[in-house]
Amino acid sequence: MFLAVPPSACMEVELRLQDEIGAEFKIVETPYRPGGQDVGDTGDAVHRSAWLGDHADEALAAIEQEVVRRMGRDKKREPVAVIRILETGLWTSHAEDIWSMELRLAEKQGSEVRILAPDESDARATFAKQYPGKVLARQTFLKNLAPPVDWI
Repeated sequence: MFLAVPPSACMEVELRLQDEIGAEFKIVETPYRPGGQDVGDTGDAVHRSAWLGDHADEALAAIEQEVVRRMGRDKKREPVAVIRILETGLWTSHAEDIWSMELRLAEKQGSEVRILAPDESDARATFAKQYPGKVLARQTFLKNLAPPVDWI
């Protein structure tokens, strides 16, 4: 599927559409070729990686915002166990930020939230090896979680 979306909005749009259309939905942009001329553009992958590298805070905020949206409000509240991002790099370069985000979101809903990505498994394992104390603290934290009173 082809949609013209600026890189700054891709993450938000993709996350929303992954929830509504399918988990593997991804916006794909063909190489830019003005007037059919090859200007060396290779398509969205390079631009996407550059945007994520330059705007990781925005990408992380979009992920957190989407999890909160999926949790819902009032009587439509439901816990979110997993959210998948299709991009590689955020976990590798921002493991501690994502780890902390998962804990914030878990506290908000009273159950664990996992943010998965192609590089998540390796990055999570590396993070766990570097910070065994944080792993133990997380395990204790998750054991003691309970859904908020207004969710029961």
